[in-house]
Amino acid sequence: MATQTLSKFVSSPLITLLLYGKTGTGKTTLGAKAAQFDEFVPLEFIDFDLRLEGLVESLPPTLLERIRFQSYRDTTTPGESFDRAFARLRELEDLAGKPDAPRTIFLDSLTFFDKASLDMVVYLDAQKGYKEGSNKERYGPLIAAQDDYGPTMQHIERFVQRLTGLKQKGYNIFVSAHEKDKADPITGRMGISADVTGKKLPNRLPGYFNEYWHTELQMVTNGSTSYLVRTKGVEGVDSRTTFSSIINPVESQDHIWNKIITHLRKKKQ
Repeated sequence: MATQTLSKFVSSPLITLLLYGKTGTGKTTLGAKAAQFDEFVPLEFIDFDLRLEGLVESLPPTLLERIRFQSYRDTTTPGESFDRAFARLRELEDLAGKPDAPRTIFLDSLTFFDKASLDMVVYLDAQKGYKEGSNKERYGPLIAAQDDYGPTMQHIERFVQRLTGLKQKGYNIFVSAHEKDKADPITGRMGISADVTGKKLPNRLPGYFNEYWHTELQMVTNGSTSYLVRTKGVEGVDSRTTFSSIINPVESQDHIWNKIITHLRKKKQ
């Protein structure tokens, strides 16, 4: 039975999505709205942003029933949430194809997961320093040193590799991230990227995903706000999609999932 279920999932079109944008541009809500469609359900949140309370209040009960919420953000020992998230990855690898497995995993957000990873590296480094009795002045407040960022980037990239690799086991993968300014390494022109540690890692991350979207707001004439998704890059804003034939370069967040699912269902007929 498990093998048949896994085969059914893997034969269906699956999505790996990196979604980035400023706070308040609808990243979390957009991911949650995918749960309107059976192809993404159950949808499991791996929450590091501590925004679940506001999200739960904003979603209808019928949609909440289709989402599993798990909060991982540390409030105690640095690194605990990082370890729990990796442990959940291993569980999901074992759950693949079983009746209680989710169909979609949503890490919200990679930016705060990055901070949890850095906290863990600094904490472990501090413990090592305490034990060795070296440079104890540094280990009063837990402040990151330059040599903490390399291990942090390695942890983040390894986690993203494992997470997006779950597509091969039948999962859709959504990852959100905040945005930060970046300089083009060739032209020096300023643009934006996903907000994670380092200069090179933000440029490598999109390569692990088949969808790379940027969330944006637009004020309309009546004073209301439109929530949009940019799926085709422009200067300074990278984005891309494999669904360019059916969604607009700048698409409404209210319509994008319906367009994609309608298209995928037609392809399966």
